[in-house]
Amino acid sequence: MHCFLPMNNPVTTTAQITKDTLVNCEARACLISGILWIAMIIICLSVSRVEAASVPVPNGNFESLTGTLPTSWSLVYGNGYEFSSTLRVHGGSRSLKIVDGSSSLAGAMRSAPIPVIEGRKYTAKVWANVDTGGGGDVALYLEYWNSQGTKMLTYSTSASPTLDTWTQLQVASQFAPYGAAYCTLMVYSSNAYAGQMFFDDATLDVNDINFAAVGGVAVDDPGMEGGSGTGLPSAWTAYAANGFESGSTTIVYAGSRSVKIADTSASLSGGILSKKFSVAEGKSYVATVKYNVASLTAGSFKVYIQYFDNGETDYTPSEYLSAVIFPATTTSSWQTLTMNFTPPFLARYAAILLYSDNACVGTCYFDNVTVAAKSTGLSNGNFESVDLNNYPLNWSGYGTNASVKTSINTVANRVFDISRSLMLVDSSASLGGGAQSNQITNVTAGASYTATAMVYVESGSATFYLQYFDSNDAVLSGSPAAAVVSTTGSWQQATVTGVAPVNTAYARLLCYSAQANVGTAYFDTVTFSKDIVAVTNLKQLFIDDYILQSLNGVTKTFNQCTKQGQIISGRSGTWEPNVWMYGSVVDDPTAPAAERYKLYYVGSGLNCYRYSSDCLNWVEPGVTSGVPGLGLYTWGGSTNNNILGSFGAPSTGCVVMDPTEPVAAKRFKMLGSYYRPDSSIQIWWYRNYTSSDGKNFIGSTPTNTLNGWDVATAALDTTNAKWVGSYKYYDSNIHRVHRMSQSTDHGNTWSVPIRAESLADGIDATGYVVTDCYGMGWYVVDGVYIGIAWELYIQDLAGSDAGPVGTQLVFSRDLTEDWYRPSRLAPIPWGAPGSFDAGTIYTGNAVDVGNEVYWYYGASQLGHAAGNLNIGLAKWRRDGFMSLNSGSTEGTILTKKLTYTGSALVLNLVSTGTGNYVKAELLDSTGAIITGYNAANSAVLNVDSVSQTVTWNGSSALPAAGTVVQVKLYCKNARVYSLKFQ
Repeated sequence: MHCFLPMNNPVTTTAQITKDTLVNCEARACLISGILWIAMIIICLSVSRVEAASVPVPNGNFESLTGTLPTSWSLVYGNGYEFSSTLRVHGGSRSLKIVDGSSSLAGAMRSAPIPVIEGRKYTAKVWANVDTGGGGDVALYLEYWNSQGTKMLTYSTSASPTLDTWTQLQVASQFAPYGAAYCTLMVYSSNAYAGQMFFDDATLDVNDINFAAVGGVAVDDPGMEGGSGTGLPSAWTAYAANGFESGSTTIVYAGSRSVKIADTSASLSGGILSKKFSVAEGKSYVATVKYNVASLTAGSFKVYIQYFDNGETDYTPSEYLSAVIFPATTTSSWQTLTMNFTPPFLARYAAILLYSDNACVGTCYFDNVTVAAKSTGLSNGNFESVDLNNYPLNWSGYGTNASVKTSINTVANRVFDISRSLMLVDSSASLGGGAQSNQITNVTAGASYTATAMVYVESGSATFYLQYFDSNDAVLSGSPAAAVVSTTGSWQQATVTGVAPVNTAYARLLCYSAQANVGTAYFDTVTFSKDIVAVTNLKQLFIDDYILQSLNGVTKTFNQCTKQGQIISGRSGTWEPNVWMYGSVVDDPTAPAAERYKLYYVGSGLNCYRYSSDCLNWVEPGVTSGVPGLGLYTWGGSTNNNILGSFGAPSTGCVVMDPTEPVAAKRFKMLGSYYRPDSSIQIWWYRNYTSSDGKNFIGSTPTNTLNGWDVATAALDTTNAKWVGSYKYYDSNIHRVHRMSQSTDHGNTWSVPIRAESLADGIDATGYVVTDCYGMGWYVVDGVYIGIAWELYIQDLAGSDAGPVGTQLVFSRDLTEDWYRPSRLAPIPWGAPGSFDAGTIYTGNAVDVGNEVYWYYGASQLGHAAGNLNIGLAKWRRDGFMSLNSGSTEGTILTKKLTYTGSALVLNLVSTGTGNYVKAELLDSTGAIITGYNAANSAVLNVDSVSQTVTWNGSSALPAAGTVVQVKLYCKNARVYSLKFQ
């Protein structure tokens, strides 16, 4: 029997050279043995991606010898005579000697692969000594490679050292690009150099501060336990260093130490600053600090959240969180300070500053600083999103012992789904530890919830908790007992169910290794859901398992589109030699029938317009016979064309019709990009344009509410009365990321965008240098969000543009940074070689047309930025992205317990053919069949319908709204696409 886990003392624990520059040299290279290189990559990838401040360079001092060459170093160019030497050394007894006898050929040696972490900054160094020669330079290269062994970026430094003098070459502080798995160091004698030289003591340093083995939203040493006596906590640093900060062992909240700030000066300020921890811009977090004000005669003590961007650069003071000022009285007891915060645009890290201001005179003790992500639902439950330490984002360390990180599937069966799992390694028989989830705030006292996790125990056992907390962050006694998995060697599902007690403020899940346990375990596909789901009258698609409890003899099937083909092509010699769309097709039921559908796209960087009665055959003003132009924009001396203008080109300018807009002149809204030369952070902003008719658009005053680059898409969520948007932005290291934002005032102001890293990940990059999310088209259905994300598969980072652009279906219910992908198949696949869409696909927004979903897309037979663009159409059955398919043997679909507000059950299904069917049954909250609603009384549905009402004995009436039911469907050779109570 496992005792309930005590939770009162948490522990959270130079010039750039592209590949092409070296092509001619490397064509002459003696390549490293393929077998040796692959072996080194495997070794590299198996190493833990948690670093200290310095990363070991294999045999960096050249002391080990294999034959005549230093061990772990390999010949690159065979033009010099390279060997280990004892003649001249910087340290130890050996160095590397290169005798370059040619003034036109190079000589070099390369280190074995060294694991790196993408986004981290590294400095490479080596000592060089030139004995004889001249005419050129000696150099050091820092080379970054992806996991497939493709070189991504190269940085270098070179010098002509004074003869017989040791000189240190340094490639200073360079980012590992997005997608990098390892680096190599290369010492080099240039083509022009001829002579004899020595290299020694190669090193690789980590230059950002965040190199401690913590991550997610963990604060290093939150309990101030590091250090001893009156010394400062080892993981915290003095801020302003005025000498009145110290450790304390006399007044503590928990453990044996706290920190004491005893400020005796009315003119000096100071405090202590935590190490940085990873945060996601736009996401909600909560920080708690325990404090005890022993005395206070003037001023105040404060707590700040300090933000940093990806370059570790401190933001300006205006972008700090406002200080939280303690009460201007003594407390003489421990109090809790709670701070809710949202990191601003571009913030990648944060730190906690405990502070005494200039005017403050007094003494205060601080202890137990915690930070947790907050979300309405579980965040990053599949552990696919990680920070620089390979720690799962939005999870935080718990306990004192277990090593917490994510594991990629380098060992068979250690990942249950997609590409990562959570790995816990516990080496102590007396200490426990693990990782706890974000604070899940959408929890109602008195309601029952279920948490599940897939668990693989390699050795020992693993424990999984669902815990409820009150507003003081204390675990409530009514939290359910944990699930313990002790079966080894296979994936097991751990399930915990419990009613949220009175006073529940939030819930958290904990993946844990118990105090007495020693072993290794993996967790994956963690879920959290309400046992009774209120679906009201909203349609339920089956892209995720939100309402599904079990399938028997039924499979979830991902359905790719049916292509209509090329709809619009560029015309030679006009303003539309290339036509593409990042934009939208708008269904305007208030317009004349002939102009109900409006198409917004780009031709030659100009925003263009066409209209249609059927969303298939498009009329082009000024070009279609007998149809006059719009008269809005002059091209070639005439306004007889379909050009709206240039609204944020090269972006399409995504147009949405807002039927809830109270001002008629603003019914149509366009989101386009706008150049801001006065910007200090980014030169592009997104600007809102409005129109009464969808043609004459007027721009608003540009603001910095949203900033990014040339792709912005938006959609209207009428169910939740808000706008949703997606924006491209360049991160460091030639990496495009997308951000999601929301607006509740008709698109006038937007929330801080949330960084959506899950739209492109490492597994997408297989076979490429890296994969970026370039944009996304929207389709909003009854308050849930479906997108087709465009993935740019980069083949060469020189310019970061070369490569095809493909599609991925993504899905979200709450617009957190986590997007769910039901399949890695492309929803709109590339066409056959030579076809109009063989190389690039950009999606606009989808529109419902009859019983189908139309999704227009820009396409090219070539890769990104290669031109030759046209517009095509992909179609699905309404709700048809995923289906539940049964075969010739009857299968069943069982939903979770549901409540509803409708009066009839409606299905979207296909069950045609002799002997095929779908029948429905309703169960009560105990699982018993509700009288009159058994399968025998159900109509046998042998139809193809997107809206088929279910009847029992000829009646569609349901039990009273609010009744708890489970729907059970019996299916034979059928496909079910959605379910709705209406």
